Amino acid sequence: PKRLSLQAALDLWLDFRFECIRNRVAFQERNKAKRRSIVVALLAAVSMLDQVIALIRNAKNSTEAAPQISTLLGNLDQDQINAVLSLRLSALTRLESDQLQAELSVLDAELAQLRELLSNDDAVYKNILIELDELHVKYALPRRTEIIIESLDAENKVTPAVPNGLSAILVGRNGYVKRVPLAELSRQVRGGRGRALLRDGDLIDHVLTCHDHDTLLCFAETGVAYAVDAFHIPKCGRTAKGTPLAKLIPALPDGPDYANFEKRLQSIVAVSRSEDNENSFLVL
Repeated sequence: PKRLSLQAALDLWLDFRFECIRNRVAFQERNKAKRRSIVVALLAAVSMLDQVIALIRNAKNSTEAAPQISTLLGNLDQDQINAVLSLRLSALTRLESDQLQAELSVLDAELAQLRELLSNDDAVYKNILIELDELHVKYALPRRTEIIIESLDAENKVTPAVPNGLSAILVGRNGYVKRVPLAELSRQVRGGRGRALLRDGDLIDHVLTCHDHDTLLCFAETGVAYAVDAFHIPKCGRTAKGTPLAKLIPALPDGPDYANFEKRLQSIVAVSRSEDNENSFLVL
């Protein structure tokens, strides 16, 4: 997980949408241009219909007819030649120049719009706004779900009475967690040997500092974030073993996720509580 401001998150999303639209438009432009070249070839074939039919009938096979068709209709490429030769004679005689001309006009208009999007960045951003308006009209429905904040006890609903001190949160590889006041972790002078913070040879997997009123977001490898208040983690001494982290998370289900949560834990992020909760956002 990475902390982003709302502006940074929107900038990343806009860059992503910009790239998606450009890729989509480039794909559409290639297909429309290919279809236009085929329509141009068919119009040329209709304008010289008798010569084309005679040439195809007199040719032994399509390989022999291809260069003659190209020369007759004006240096066509392979896709245009294949489009003409793939038509049966009955279908070729039914082609109407008015319909082909109408399709050509539509293709020219669509290609002009697509090429404008490919060459003009402002046109892409306007397209993003149009698509957002369409999504709003289609999906602007009342919320069907209800967000329920689960709590360990009634203390979660009010500001805790414990002091909002600074602490270090330590999570060992065995899944035990403890909260140690920073005051107990004094600075080591040069030549010091350091101090042990875990027991029984356990290793530290996660460590962070926070205030005791902060909320800790515990991210599992599945992408789910479980929230627990820092002050609910028992305060321990430096050499204490701590408490299993899985027992402190109220929303953690039973099963493999509960039993092996210490192995599934990927990161912990401390989020400070704000007095103005309505105007505070956490973007992940």
